[in-house]
Amino acid sequence: AGNTATDAAIRAIVQAANPSVDAARFFINGVDTESFGVDLVLSYRLPTDAAGNWEFTLGANVNQTDITKLPVQPAGVLPPGTPPPTLFGRVAQITLEDGQPKEKVTFQTLWDYGWFGATFRGTYYGAVVSPEFPSGEGSPEPIGKAVARVTWDEQNLYAFLTVTDSDVFSEYKNHDDPLWKADCVEMFIDADGNKRGYVELQVNPNNATFDSWFAQGRAAKGDESWTSGMTTAVTMRGTADKSGDTDQGWDVEIAIPWAAVKGRDEAMGVTIPPRVGDRWKLNLVRVDKKSGDQNPSVSSWNRITYGDFHALDRMLTVVFADPNGGTAPGTPVGNAVPSGAAGSGSAGSGSAGSAAVPAELGARPQPGASTATIAVNSKGEIRVNGALVKDADLATVLGALAARDKNLELRIEAEAGAPRDRLAKVTELARSAGLTKVSVTQAASPAP
Repeated sequence: AGNTATDAAIRAIVQAANPSVDAARFFINGVDTESFGVDLVLSYRLPTDAAGNWEFTLGANVNQTDITKLPVQPAGVLPPGTPPPTLFGRVAQITLEDGQPKEKVTFQTLWDYGWFGATFRGTYYGAVVSPEFPSGEGSPEPIGKAVARVTWDEQNLYAFLTVTDSDVFSEYKNHDDPLWKADCVEMFIDADGNKRGYVELQVNPNNATFDSWFAQGRAAKGDESWTSGMTTAVTMRGTADKSGDTDQGWDVEIAIPWAAVKGRDEAMGVTIPPRVGDRWKLNLVRVDKKSGDQNPSVSSWNRITYGDFHALDRMLTVVFADPNGGTAPGTPVGNAVPSGAAGSGSAGSGSAGSAAVPAELGARPQPGASTATIAVNSKGEIRVNGALVKDADLATVLGALAARDKNLELRIEAEAGAPRDRLAKVTELARSAGLTKVSVTQAASPAP
């Protein structure tokens, strides 16, 4: 999920087959599983004269499900060089194999006495496993595990992380202390995905916070004078500022105002709050420093290297979904879910997935309207009907538009100072895609 090149190729295939289609859903029956289990039921009846009739039932179930075969993308379906999509990824595999309780115990008591009766029932379910952070490449193994969840509403982006750790410690208690030198969690958000302007947010077990804005990518030092305005809360299972004792772990909740994701770049090309179907880049990182060690260990939502915790090239593509998990473009709905984390999918004997065409690129044309607009700004960035499009995807997007309507009127609008070579490239690609009704307008530069 979240592979731009693959998504663009799928959109082109779907729209070439039927230009009026703006979304497709596919079903995979290629997941083979093997399950086995044991059921045990014990029952005992106890009739009495003075206390009525009693019946006790104890039931237990133990089961195990293993995946024996995973689906593989058939050759020749996607264009050469296009990365295959994840058909049944890591999250789906863990959900299927370990996302259901492996043990279940029930105890029931039935009692009756004349006209009266009662039932007492209790059920115990075994623990389930959710996808945990993998350790960084080349990193020492952290103590325990970390699991994260992300959601959103019209005011904030929310992250919840729970960390299992028998050795929780950080000496840092003030805002913008170097929290990364001890136990903490970090969140990196590159909302427009350009690998330049992004924010770094940190919280440690003492509920101290750190935030920084990187205007020009990883090479330049971050602006620590910038403040995100995030709200955080920490629940400790042990002590946060005492080293050498035995802890259980800690939980952290983070609420990030939407304006914070732009850092100091008010002109960043992202919609605030986001719309259902919008895509951002982000990652969550856990830093763990064992008592007595000089260097920390690291694990993360999407795996990174030990040499670069920011890892802009390894951020996840997160798709903002509605409360039902749908990513069809529309208006934001409270308590929705960003989806599309690496390896996400639904579980079952088969897996359902979808390849949605974002509304900005593939909205169904209204009756009598057959136009599209490409805007080129002074930085050379290209937007198709308002959606930022990377150079590598532009030809595919234009091909999809041409497949929808060869007579579509394409309006290329350039703001003052837009590079002429970018305009020429867009025009050339549009004509190569078969679009013949292409007009170019350029805003006049302001008078000196």
